[in-house]
Amino acid sequence: MALGPGRPPRHPRVRAVRRGHGGGAGHECLARLRHGERRRPARLPKAVHDLDPPDRPPVLPHEWDDVPLPQRTDHTQTFEARYSDLDLNRHVNSARLLEWVLAPLPAEHLDTRVCAELHLQFRAEATLGDTVRAAAQVDSSDEERRVRHALHRADDEQALIAAETQWVPHTDAP
Repeated sequence: MALGPGRPPRHPRVRAVRRGHGGGAGHECLARLRHGERRRPARLPKAVHDLDPPDRPPVLPHEWDDVPLPQRTDHTQTFEARYSDLDLNRHVNSARLLEWVLAPLPAEHLDTRVCAELHLQFRAEATLGDTVRAAAQVDSSDEERRVRHALHRADDEQALIAAETQWVPHTDAP
């Protein structure tokens, strides 16, 4: 059965499906097995699960430092995770977590400055009903302010997020 140039022959029972964009670093791809006759996802064979991964360094090594947690608390606020805060995995979604990270900052800070840099490190998940405490430590200088942020689950003090932001004067500040 000829399929044309560059196309592998189709196995009658299982075939691999791959789609993606671009290439190189940041290349995204979805690969799965699909049953050829039923056109439904198929389980990977046991032989694939038994393969040993190659002994080589990761393609993208961990080259960043952990984001530090605040050493003191200048501003704090508490939130309770509601159903509307959850994503499809029933965890508080990342957009809501970012909103909670920035919420303790006073209006004076937000009105006169703009965030020029943001580093976020997700450490654990929050789920429905969790009480989350946001804390911020503001370190000032004349031109810029560096703020360390943290979200902690209130019942076990587990760090959910460590963040660091850099704020510069807003050009349109009142």
